[in-house]
Amino acid sequence: MWKSVQKRDRIIWKSGNPYEAGTDKTFSLDTLPQEYTAYGNGDYRINGLETEQADGSDTANLKYEPYEISKGKYSLKGLPAMFAKEDETETLEIVLKDHASGLRAHLLYGVFPQLDVITRAVRLENTGTAPVTVKKQCPWRWTMNTENWMRFIFMENIIWNVRWKERI
Repeated sequence: MWKSVQKRDRIIWKSGNPYEAGTDKTFSLDTLPQEYTAYGNGDYRINGLETEQADGSDTANLKYEPYEISKGKYSLKGLPAMFAKEDETETLEIVLKDHASGLRAHLLYGVFPQLDVITRAVRLENTGTAPVTVKKQCPWRWTMNTENWMRFIFMENIIWNVRWKERI
C-alpha cells in the first residue's frame, strides 16, 4: 500500500528506497532530481538506461566515481558535433559505475563559454568480464522540479520550447 510522508512543503510517496538509505523512509530515488537514471534501482519514472547482464538481471545501480575537467571538447567517433579550438572549450566528464556488472557511464559535457552552450553525451563502457546488453540509452534524460520554460536548440537549427513539469 502506498503511504506518504510530509517533508517540508512536499509529499513523498514511499515506493521503496535503496539499501544505503537504511531506515530513512523519506528517501526514495523516484522523488529526487537525478542527472542520469537507470532501470531497476527504485526510480520508477522514465529512465535513461536499460541494460541486461549475462545472468539475466536488468538492474544498473550506477554510483558516482571520479570526475575530470579537461581542455577541449570530447568527441564521439562517427557522430555529428560542435567543434572549437582547444583553448575555447572544456569538457567535464563524470563517471558512474555499476559495481556488479562493471558497466561505466561516462557523462560528457562540452562547455562553450563564448556561446553560452553546453553539449551533452553519454559513453558506455563495459569494464566487467561478462557481456552487457544495452536495451535503451538516452543521453539527455534527466529529472527536474521546475515550471520554467527551457529552450533547446538542436543541430538542425530547430528550436523546441519544452515546459518541464514533474509532479512529486
